[in-house]
Amino acid sequence: MKLSDNIKNLKGIGEKTSALFNKVGVFSLWDLLNYLPRDFMQYPELTKLKDIHEGETVAAALTVQGEANVIRVSKLSILSCTAADDSGKIRLTWFNSPYLKKMIRPGMTRVFYGKVGSYRNAASIEHPKIYKKEDYLNKIMVLEPVYPATFGLTSDRIRKTIDKAFEILGDIDDYLPENVREKYGLMKLYDALRTLHSPAEKSLMKEAKKRLAFDEFLNFMISINALKDEKAELDNIYPVKESEDAGKIIDNLPYKLTVAQERTFKEIMTDMKGARPMNRLVQGDVGSGKTIVALLAMVTAASNGYQSAMMAPTEVLAAQHAGKIRKTLDEFGIDAEVILLSGSLTAKQKREAKEKIADGTAKIVIGTQALIQDGVEFNNLALVVTDEQHRFGV
Repeated sequence: MKLSDNIKNLKGIGEKTSALFNKVGVFSLWDLLNYLPRDFMQYPELTKLKDIHEGETVAAALTVQGEANVIRVSKLSILSCTAADDSGKIRLTWFNSPYLKKMIRPGMTRVFYGKVGSYRNAASIEHPKIYKKEDYLNKIMVLEPVYPATFGLTSDRIRKTIDKAFEILGDIDDYLPENVREKYGLMKLYDALRTLHSPAEKSLMKEAKKRLAFDEFLNFMISINALKDEKAELDNIYPVKESEDAGKIIDNLPYKLTVAQERTFKEIMTDMKGARPMNRLVQGDVGSGKTIVALLAMVTAASNGYQSAMMAPTEVLAAQHAGKIRKTLDEFGIDAEVILLSGSLTAKQKREAKEKIADGTAKIVIGTQALIQDGVEFNNLALVVTDEQHRFGV
């Protein structure tokens, strides 16, 4: 089998189970191996009944005392029995598991693992798992993965399916050459994935995570470079000329632009006048003047007959931007209509805003994600500014 094979090709995975895996984003065997645990569970050492407390999850080697009984309360079946060790007795309870009655025989000694509750003011272990003592002692030595599950697909089922996939696939061809792995001190891909699903010790998990993080960044950089190559083939269909309005703002601001602001705006102008589309990140601390640089670029676009759009992550921030930009343009007598479009506008306000955007009356459009919803048609959109881009998850 290959990593690209559909999960349905695994023995024991039918249409129903395959659909459940699809719900959590697992379609191929590669997806399955990359469906990592959300946590790990370490089974506790065996304890005596005299040392347990309500609310704890415990494991105790107990001997069943007498027959197990099943009672029904409405649609609920309750199976219970008494078990003991040399320090005391306790009630064991299972819900809707009447089939276990055949397994629980008087005199049998097993390890019962579960959460300690209370029944009629006496301690009880609720729905305990049952192990042979030697099997349980082996489990103490390992970390058991806990997977993000969904209705009908338990963490245990996911773990068993992943184990089966590793068993069938065997070693995985590593796309990173050995010299690259050695240079950066990286585990083999198979070892990293195997460790993250069933680590022999926690210290190895850090190395395994390092390998997958390296791969993630590598794939990201390859994608970015591919995007750059693709954009390099595109033409700038919105070339601009220098704007007198932008110059008027710069000359009459109550403060002087910083060297960094001037340099950034010149670089943006070079891009906007260039032969290829601009894709630029302006980064700076709060209050460093990113918005004034964006405004100068939008005013330049408006002076050239184009539209601009600025998308903010919240309605409050969008309204603040719109208010400040309108005030600045009015103050300097710049004729460029600013329109605010957000989800909280009335139906009439939204309709009027969309009409002005569509017919080109609006030169600078400020809004939230409402800007990219159905029904918003721009007239001649040349510049898009995404404010606080990280807050959109980008």
